[in-house]
Amino acid sequence: MVTISEVWWYPDPKGKYEKSYSVEVYERLTETEMNQTITEYKVDFNQLIGTPLFEASNGKDLFGAKLSEQSFSYIEPGQLRVNGLRQISESVFRKYIAGYGWKCESEHQIEIDGTVNKSEYEYEKAENKTHYFFGNDTYQVFSTSYYHNNMPWYYEEKYVYDESINTIYEINDGERVGGNQIICLDNDSFYLIRMNFKNHFSNNSHDFRYNLVKYTRLSDEELKELREKHATNFWDLNRPSGN
Repeated sequence: MVTISEVWWYPDPKGKYEKSYSVEVYERLTETEMNQTITEYKVDFNQLIGTPLFEASNGKDLFGAKLSEQSFSYIEPGQLRVNGLRQISESVFRKYIAGYGWKCESEHQIEIDGTVNKSEYEYEKAENKTHYFFGNDTYQVFSTSYYHNNMPWYYEEKYVYDESINTIYEINDGERVGGNQIICLDNDSFYLIRMNFKNHFSNNSHDFRYNLVKYTRLSDEELKELREKHATNFWDLNRPSGN
C-alpha cells in the first residue's frame, strides 16, 4: 500500500508554515510480525502524560517530576518520548511561568540512545541562545542574528499553552507552530525539549534530534537589561538574499 500525505514544517524564525508531501510505502505484516509490533508498542500514549497538577494546598506535587526521574527514547521517525512525564496544568503555567522573563541557562543534545550529551550544545555560526518573556497570550523571543553580524533582536508573537502535552506553541496565521515541551518545573527554573535545528534537515531520521534546555527566571532588572540589549525588531532586519 502506498500513501501520500501533506507535511507542514517550520523552516526559519520568520514563522511561516510551508507545505510539502511525503510518500509512504507499507508492506503487509505476517502474523508473527504483527504480534511483535503490538508487543513493542504496547504502552498507551495517554498513559505517558500522567495526572494533572493542582495547587500545593491540595496535597499534590505542584511542580511535577524531577529531571532525574525522567528518561528519553527516540521513536521513528525521529520523535522523542519523555518517560516519566507529568502534566503541568494551565493554572500552574500561568502562575509560575507566564508574567516572567526566562534566560536560557544551558542546552544539551539528547543522543539517539536517550542519553544527554554532557557537553553543552554549540550553535552553528555562533548563534546565541534564545530567551523568552511570556505574557497572557503573546510572548517575546530574544536572540541573535548571525546573518547580521550577531545583531541582538527580538520579536513578539501570539502563543498558547497546551496542558495536555505540556507544550508551548507559537500561533502564526491561526496555526500552531514551533512547539516546545516543558518537562519539569520548580520555583525559579524549568526544562523544556526543543527541536535541534542543526539536525532538522537531515535525510536520516536518526539525525532528527532534540535538545534539553534549562531556563532560569529573570529578575525585573535582568529582564529590563535583556530588552534593552535586544531592542531591534527581527522583522526590521533585511535578510540577505539566499538565506
